[in-house]
Parts: sequence; C-alpha cells; structure tokens
Amino acid sequence: MKRKNYLLLLAFMMVTVLCVGFVSCGGDSDGGGSNSVTGTWKGQGTGDDDDEKVTVVFRSNRTGTFTVSFYDSHSGSDTETANFTYTYDEETKTGVMLLKFDDDDDSYSSYSGSGGGTETFYFWFEGDKMCIDDRLYGNPEWTLTKK
Repeated sequence: MKRKNYLLLLAFMMVTVLCVGFVSCGGDSDGGGSNSVTGTWKGQGTGDDDDEKVTVVFRSNRTGTFTVSFYDSHSGSDTETANFTYTYDEETKTGVMLLKFDDDDDSYSSYSGSGGGTETFYFWFEGDKMCIDDRLYGNPEWTLTKK
C-alpha cells in the first residue's frame, strides 16, 4: 500500500513539473505573435513623405531588404533598394536597421543627399503597425503593416 501511494505521489509530481515546464517556456525571438519581425512589411511615408511607398523584408538570419519608391522633382519617380542587417529586442519591441546602399547608385543621392553609403533606422511597434524613423520614437517617417 505504501508503495502504491509513493508511485501515485511520484506520478503527480512529474505531471506538475511537466505542466510548469510548458507554461514557463516563452516563444523564440523570431516566432509567433503579431509583432514578430520576420516577414514582409509594406507601408508608406507620413507627413511630407506620404507619397513614399516602402517594402521591408526581415529575414530570420538578421538580414533584410529595404525598398522605397518616391518622387524626385529632378528625376521623377524613383525606387531605391538597400540590403541591411538588424538587431531586435523582443522584450522592448524595438530594433535597429543598418542599411547599405550601393555606392555606384546615383539615384540614391536624390533620396538622401549623398552618393551611397549607410543609413541607420530605428523601428518599433504601435499596436500592429511597425514604425520606422532615423531616431527612436517620435513621429515615424514610415508606418508599415505585415503582409
């Protein structure tokens, strides 16, 4: 009889430990949730930049592609694409993208005023929208939704 009680108590403790283990496990930094960064995000500029269309692709290996379409009074409609690396803090839902534009791409100079190089952008979430700007928080230059 004592052995039966011992086995029952042991089984109960194992089930309890198993349940606690499942409850305490959080998701990984790239998975699940409406604010998961990986994937394709599309949106447009805000304020004076509301004619800009933006597509950002975040890959799980911490790289991505940033594409912006805009109108330039000198060259007309234009599209710029940059590859980037990024960091993302799942806890604060904020991140940093380091974009690398092609030095030989003359059209980039019409967008940023320089002939290529790197740009740093910050991103954060407001609800299900991703906000991107050259500084953290404040009024975002672009707002995007996940597609």
